[in-house]
Amino acid sequence: MAPTREDPLVYSAGIPAEVNQHRRLVRYRIRSIDRLGAAVRVPYPDDPCPNFAWFCFGAVPAWTGAVRPGAVAPFGTPFTVEAPEMNRLPVYHLLARRADVEASTWRDRSHGDSYFWTGTLVHDGRVHDHIRFRPRGGVWRCAMGKNLWRFDLDRGHDFEARDV
Repeated sequence: MAPTREDPLVYSAGIPAEVNQHRRLVRYRIRSIDRLGAAVRVPYPDDPCPNFAWFCFGAVPAWTGAVRPGAVAPFGTPFTVEAPEMNRLPVYHLLARRADVEASTWRDRSHGDSYFWTGTLVHDGRVHDHIRFRPRGGVWRCAMGKNLWRFDLDRGHDFEARDV
């Protein structure tokens, strides 16, 4: 029985284990050609993102830090948040060039509303590739040492945060 629109063909591909490694971004496209030679490639040419992607990631490890590292107790005393507690939190990854992240976090004071840097945002197994980002907030943010970013995602690739 030939497949219908309600019963499409399903294809699969094997990915070598050496590709599927922890903290690796894999980009790909899909091209299909039928028996008559008609071809299609996705993402389509009018899609602002030129590829699909997946991010291989296991789990968040325990985290150790201090309120003020190097200070005297109690604020300088390190504490640890164990892995089970860390894994209850939503995890967001910004994959970008180190120099871009450092510039946008500590040094940029002049780009205003322009999205000067590009990267990949990953959350809850969803990859937003080729996004743009910039610092968020006023010039005081450089003194805070926090990652205050604003993201500009591609049309049709909306961000869907999860409520915890």
